[in-house]
Amino acid sequence: MRHMKRIAAICIFGMLVLGAHIALAQTAFPSRVVKIIVPIKMPDVQERFRAASVEPVGSTPAATTAFINAEAQRWSAVIQNNNITVD
Repeated sequence: MRHMKRIAAICIFGMLVLGAHIALAQTAFPSRVVKIIVPIKMPDVQERFRAASVEPVGSTPAATTAFINAEAQRWSAVIQNNNITVD
């Protein structure tokens, strides 16, 4: 995690900064569109992402579902434990 050095430099230890951009589509989504997403696995494309401090993943539908569910559980606990509401 390249960002951790920058966060440590401003004295916020134990902080995790995570962002995700996920492309979701229906099962019957046109393959011509899915082919646009496939280049994320190409080494030169991955290097361009990493140069911008972004870690490209390109995972499976099951792994993406597990990630979304885990994040929803984590953040719902934070919201509930801190009585966070929307105005």
